[in-house]
Amino acid sequence: MLAEDITSIVPTRNEMRNIPAFLGSIPPDIGLIVVDASSDDTPQCIGEMRPNNTVLLRYPGTIAEARNAGMAAARTPWLVFTYADITFAQGFSTV
Repeated sequence: MLAEDITSIVPTRNEMRNIPAFLGSIPPDIGLIVVDASSDDTPQCIGEMRPNNTVLLRYPGTIAEARNAGMAAARTPWLVFTYADITFAQGFSTV
């Protein structure tokens, strides 16, 4: 499996405390779809920290609805559903 075949889908709402560590841990070649319902600076942080290979959807629904919206927007055969308070292990690789 190649990293280009994976999209990580992350529902967020006011995750400024967690999102920098998450974004710093996800490999840049893994696609990222963030479905955001924040009223804080979470979307701006995402745009600044990970401008490439990232789709940011503004969606005010529930977590389940956010997951579904992310899934509908994904274009890869493999999807990983995770949260902003999770970090990938250092050196994480799909190969």
